[in-house]
Amino acid sequence: MTNIFYIDGNKIVEKDGIKYIYLPFLQNSVFDYLKSRNFLGFLKPLKDDGSCEIYIFQEDNVPLQDKAKDLILLLSLLHTKTTTYEKVVFADCEKFYQEITSKINFQMEYYLKLQEQFENNVYMAPDEYLFMRNASIFYRNLRKSREYLDLWLDFLKKEENRRVVFLQGSPTFFNFVDLEKPYFRDFSLSKRGCVVYDFLFFYKRFYEDVEMVSLFRLYQKNFYFDEGEKYLFYALLLFNDNVVDISASHYKNVVEFNKTIRYLESSYSFLLKQNEKDEKTDK
Repeated sequence: MTNIFYIDGNKIVEKDGIKYIYLPFLQNSVFDYLKSRNFLGFLKPLKDDGSCEIYIFQEDNVPLQDKAKDLILLLSLLHTKTTTYEKVVFADCEKFYQEITSKINFQMEYYLKLQEQFENNVYMAPDEYLFMRNASIFYRNLRKSREYLDLWLDFLKKEENRRVVFLQGSPTFFNFVDLEKPYFRDFSLSKRGCVVYDFLFFYKRFYEDVEMVSLFRLYQKNFYFDEGEKYLFYALLLFNDNVVDISASHYKNVVEFNKTIRYLESSYSFLLKQNEKDEKTDK
């Protein structure tokens, strides 16, 4: 008997008591590269069916915080093994800076208009009251994000080269199998790029599930961000990509505002703790 089900959008087939996972037909060339860099945190496919690669579907039973530590250790090893340097193309950096700055400015104007709109209401709905009580948190993070983005661009003006790594692309708990030989299942979103994006992805996805400060310090112990990388990481960490759309019901708006406020508070608290540690280290 064959059972087919999906986890995180991935097709799993169970046949004769054995589970198989079907992943994009892209990865063998990636594995050849990783092997050439002496990184072995992957599993080779059993076969391909012409459109997908088929792997044994293995699962672990490791407590989440412990699994998070092991994931971060393997991620830092991937970055260490695949580090190279490339010339800074300042025009590209300026273009990226303008793109993020534009998003920050849009959100600042959007939330200021919301504040003005809600202030004119005689009686505020629960979602409006929630935002008004916490509006300063939105503006604080946006301003601080812009400050770090400015520092990042100024830093790159003085640099000839920048560090790039092979990004895992999707460092999730499902994508990481914590066995005796730990590995990432899927590298289909992998690419070369600035090192900050993998931990940034992990933080934004799981900041409410695991304790992030100790995990970041573990990562930094094994792969330390330079000054410019920290500026960029903090700028993108403080910036919440999602804008609360108030066209939904008041109840849904409350849910979305609460979710956004939790993220903004969490990321700012993370920043304060990391800055405190950096100050102690510098003394």
